[in-house]
Amino acid sequence: VMSVQGMGDANGPCVAQVTHECLLRQSGGFPPELQLQYDTTVPSSKTWVGIYLDDKLVLQQLPTRDISSRSSQYPDVDLVAKAETCYDTTPGLSRAREKEVRFAPCFTAWGTYVQGKKGIVSAPPARCAAIAAVSSMLLTSRRADRKTLERLYCQYIHPLLHRRELLCCMSLVHTYIQSL
Repeated sequence: VMSVQGMGDANGPCVAQVTHECLLRQSGGFPPELQLQYDTTVPSSKTWVGIYLDDKLVLQQLPTRDISSRSSQYPDVDLVAKAETCYDTTPGLSRAREKEVRFAPCFTAWGTYVQGKKGIVSAPPARCAAIAAVSSMLLTSRRADRKTLERLYCQYIHPLLHRRELLCCMSLVHTYIQSL
């Protein structure tokens, strides 16, 4: 007898997403009015919460002087505590403590690097540097086959999703690669 949804099932990720959301919503750790959702505007609050499968994110906009604050005046402190209690008291769940980041102005979540003090989000700098290095080597060699260009082209998509206005340039690159 299987007691969990198989992740190989086409609906597995959707079931995991909704289950995680419902579990935290019941504990008060995932208020719908603060929820980040794909393809919608961000909540008007200074506190945002989001879940992507098994990853939960709580963001709090606050004055720089309070960056290290654990004061309950900020809702993120309570939301994190409620979620931790929920995870710790729900049978069959365990927290991935090695992935936890608490009250940090700079972190990576959902593949996005956040520099809170500067107000900047981007692809992780190491990833961007690696793509730039490979691109530089390719340009220096002055030769590349179509498959190599396609693979490199695909690596640019994630960083450029953080700067959507630059994605328009990719159609030209795609057209060029397809002409080879």
